[in-house]
Amino acid sequence: CKEGLKTGDFHEGMAWFTSNEQQYGFIDTTGTEVIPMRYYTDEIAMPKFIADFHEGYTLSGAEDFVGTESITVYRLMDKMMVRPAFKVEGPVYEGVALNSADKKFGFIKPDGTQAIPCEYDYTPSCVSGDMLSSSYRFSNGVAAVRKNGKWGYIDHNGNSTF
Repeated sequence: CKEGLKTGDFHEGMAWFTSNEQQYGFIDTTGTEVIPMRYYTDEIAMPKFIADFHEGYTLSGAEDFVGTESITVYRLMDKMMVRPAFKVEGPVYEGVALNSADKKFGFIKPDGTQAIPCEYDYTPSCVSGDMLSSSYRFSNGVAAVRKNGKWGYIDHNGNSTF
């Protein structure tokens, strides 16, 4: 790695890199720049982090000029990051990502369609810093969620154990 560059771990054959923590890019396992270092957020937003690739998608966290924080999902397409028009709360696991509306959580597909409605309770354990905890993400076909103060599991169709 070049002197002065910071890099992340390799996931799906790529790792993020930055020299100034405001512009990010991705390199492959040979050190070749796959995605050039540049801004991945709106021109008025300052990047706060960029996540590792997971299931072909990555996340970028940003804060705009009035302090509003957001997380945007990107996918790799022809060596360019493509920004869909929706926000998420965590990485893509088993084809869906956590999203929120009106202080409730649900799951959204990478194409922007709502997979499971936002009807699950917020809990501090569901998002820890920049990383999503094992709650509120799918693994082996189910996700642990909380509704009306009770924990249970849901499948990809929203069927639950409550």
